[in-house]
Amino acid sequence: MIIIWLLPESVSRWLLDVDDHQILLRIGSFAIWAQGLYVYTLSQLRYQFKAREYAFVSIVYTMLYVGSIVILVKMLDDPRGVFIGQFLTAILMTGASLYLGREDYTFVFDIPKFKESIGFSYPLVFSGIGVVLYVYLDRILISELLGMSYVGIYAVGAQLSTGMRLLII
Repeated sequence: MIIIWLLPESVSRWLLDVDDHQILLRIGSFAIWAQGLYVYTLSQLRYQFKAREYAFVSIVYTMLYVGSIVILVKMLDDPRGVFIGQFLTAILMTGASLYLGREDYTFVFDIPKFKESIGFSYPLVFSGIGVVLYVYLDRILISELLGMSYVGIYAVGAQLSTGMRLLII
């Protein structure tokens, strides 16, 4: 996210072969950040053994995400609708996850725990970068081969299939 904000032209040129998608990349970086926050808070429901709440948040997220993308892409006629829909849905459902798991959250800043967490998670930054590249590599390839409009269509289809997998499982 920091690299996208500091060097948007270079990242745009590297990912999209054009210099004029800095806004799209910045919106996308916020969407990725919000998605990470959502996944983290949703995982907390799983760790708290709150299966009903976990399922509820997952299903509502999928429905809101698909609905918001369809509406926003149609309204904006632009791939930004995918990222804006992802951001808004992830923030909303992060709030729902936090609320449903609220008894395990407190507002305490523990410096020794902070240092321990940073020491533990620092190596995970590199694997996290690898995971993000793995998850979004298909979209980069579709952009290269077919164009950005197909990336938006693919993203909606990918989310629909995720929702279907949830129903099947």
